Amino acid sequence: YLETKPYPDEEHPCSLVIYSPKKSFVIDFDTNQERDEWLQAIQTAARNAKENCDEKIELKRMAPIWYS
Repeated sequence: YLETKPYPDEEHPCSLVIYSPKKSFVIDFDTNQERDEWLQAIQTAARNAKENCDEKIELKRMAPIWYS
């Protein structure tokens, strides 16, 4: 299980956040278009994996993002 969305900070307009139970992180892209293409691809892959999984997927707590 994972969750993806654009980074909610105006200082990082071309960033994407990926949340998962084990590790969450931010990825920076050169353009918003590149970010949006990756966001769509990851969401599609996650949806396909979920639909093709025989096991029941439990909602789990997401790992935090550590900032330095």
